[in-house]
Amino acid sequence: MVEASWGTEQWKELFEIAGTMGALLFTGIALHVDARVRRAQTLIEITKQHRELWIYFDEHPELAGLFDEKRDLRERPLTDAERRFANFLFLHLRASYGAKKARIHVLPEHVEEDWREIFTHPAVAAAWERVRHLHDRQFVALVEDFRNQLPPTSQECPALPRRAWHVGSARFSRLVRRKR
Repeated sequence: MVEASWGTEQWKELFEIAGTMGALLFTGIALHVDARVRRAQTLIEITKQHRELWIYFDEHPELAGLFDEKRDLRERPLTDAERRFANFLFLHLRASYGAKKARIHVLPEHVEEDWREIFTHPAVAAAWERVRHLHDRQFVALVEDFRNQLPPTSQECPALPRRAWHVGSARFSRLVRRKR
């Protein structure tokens, strides 16, 4: 009788251990799946915000001056609408950068060249100077790094023709092209 109860106790312990291990395994799998879902949701949300930002840009032709490479800001200073749109753009870039930094979003290939190109436009650079103090140090350092580098030539980045990442005409969404 003692041997039978000992065997029963051992089986109970074994089932408890197996149940605990199974619960931990399923919890790990659920967390992994949840992380993938969050990454997908983040991508969808960033894409949605991106689309809305550029639809707004397309619907307001008065904003095209932001991306005029020859703009003289003394003759045509920034308008309130241009400042507001540029700030929306900076916030969008900050959100994308923050999601990348948190490892919940992977930025498209060559996106940094596009960001660098954005800040080469005099009006965008002037708008950035007005709001840079409102952003965190790491993001400011990233933007300043972009501003201090010239965009790559088409020889350095053969997958993208030089004008393909000009935000004002080719749009950010056309940025990532597969290498032919």
